[in-house]
Amino acid sequence: MAGSSTPRFGRIRLKDAIACVALFSVSLGVYVFTLAPTVTAEDSGELIAAAAEFGIPHPPGYPLWTMLCGIFVRIIPFGSIAYRANLFSAVCGSTCAVVVFLALRQLPISRFVAVTVPLLWVWSRWFWTQSVVTEVYSLNSLLTAMGLFFVLRWERMRENSSLVCASFCLGLGLSNQHVVGLSALALGSWVVLLDQRVLLNIRLVASSVLAIAGGLLPYAFLPWRASTTPAMNWGDPSTWDAFWDHVTRAQYGAIGPLKVAEPRSVPRLWDQLEYVVASLYDDLTPIGFAACLLALIWSARYARRHFVLALLWLASTAGGFTLLANFGDDRTSQWAMRVFLISIPLGVLPVLAMALSQWIGSGESAPLKSGRDVWPRRTGIVFACLIPFAPLTTNWKHCDYSNYWYAYDHAENLLRCSMRNALLFPTGDHNTFPLTYLLLVEKKRPDVTLADKYGYVDPELVRARPAETTQSEANWLIRNARRPVYYTIKKDSPVEGARFVPAGILYHLLPREKGFSSNGLMDN
Repeated sequence: MAGSSTPRFGRIRLKDAIACVALFSVSLGVYVFTLAPTVTAEDSGELIAAAAEFGIPHPPGYPLWTMLCGIFVRIIPFGSIAYRANLFSAVCGSTCAVVVFLALRQLPISRFVAVTVPLLWVWSRWFWTQSVVTEVYSLNSLLTAMGLFFVLRWERMRENSSLVCASFCLGLGLSNQHVVGLSALALGSWVVLLDQRVLLNIRLVASSVLAIAGGLLPYAFLPWRASTTPAMNWGDPSTWDAFWDHVTRAQYGAIGPLKVAEPRSVPRLWDQLEYVVASLYDDLTPIGFAACLLALIWSARYARRHFVLALLWLASTAGGFTLLANFGDDRTSQWAMRVFLISIPLGVLPVLAMALSQWIGSGESAPLKSGRDVWPRRTGIVFACLIPFAPLTTNWKHCDYSNYWYAYDHAENLLRCSMRNALLFPTGDHNTFPLTYLLLVEKKRPDVTLADKYGYVDPELVRARPAETTQSEANWLIRNARRPVYYTIKKDSPVEGARFVPAGILYHLLPREKGFSSNGLMDN
């Protein structure tokens, strides 16, 4: 079954090389056409600021992404820093298509199917949206796909070096985003099921463990860089305790972005899984989702080894993540979870490719026992073409960020509403991170200071605060900074004897009683 149809490592056939170039070019072309021109909402502005100066973003720090994107934005000679960082996501996403193609070519399938199937994933809704803005998930997907490639290569060639390479890729993935661990669990379990002797190979096990450890080395970047006090220094992980808290997301108080532990129950778990399935249906489009489901059913009989891989993958990435995250049923919690579901379809792509290849005839590959002539070959070819066409046309409007200026314009307007030398307390990612980008990267309004760009008052601003004081950090800072104070949302005044007055789209903290000067500054 390993026949000459699959490329040998380090020696790719010319046709496969052409297919790789075509896949990368088509994927990148779509991404560039829909690429965001500047900073977007969510984490974009903060991540761009971290990459621009090799700083420290929010937990767990994403050191691999920060270093790679930081290098990328320095190499690319055109566009703003934000555009270059967005382009880095597009390049990572496009490379995913190539890696998945090479992974599928380890199987006895046709080259045509190996070209069409990866596009279903890279043009799925949330994969696409994360590949046209600055985010960590396209790099995360790339490293996960590389792990799958090396494991499928090991299945075909039984070269232990492939398992070591897979371990290294997945270790690197953990240096980028922890959710890779769920994919690693599925791949490792499948390898052991195929050949239990790998556990008895001490040299292989030791080499794999060392490879994973080597992939984790980028975390050394965090304490080293934090010790230089960059402008973006979330959590200041320059000490061991601060480093550990940062990597384990202690600031959030729970696994993932959830800040409050939620009760668990079977009905709640069922609703969560129902949301995961509905999300995949939406991401892959009805045609893509139905194709994956039918391929799973087909593989249960005709490709059992890869059916087991798909089941392990789904159980780990969908079921395992749902159990760990235990997200709520409100719209905000569910929406925040969507990015963590991006890698779920990847584990089903091998059985989808094998099923399609048998439908249209496996060409140069050795046929599987499937009765491939049940449906006309031409119908199969048309359906294989619909696999990438459906998400491309269905998701285009939703994923087109080419005219997305909202976050940039909103941040500029916030700055326009601020007096000179203002102290600004933004609330929420949508307000905070675009401002972070404009202030730290584009150097707009250097007189304005973000007081809580990390979700808490910047320690550098309250370093002189007496340890014995009973004042909160915000209260002490406002009273001692002697600067105009603004908030992006109206809330209870952090200082007694003060009130919020609308100032454009900001709220200016002004005196109501004694203790303030007439210009709105504190009288100490």
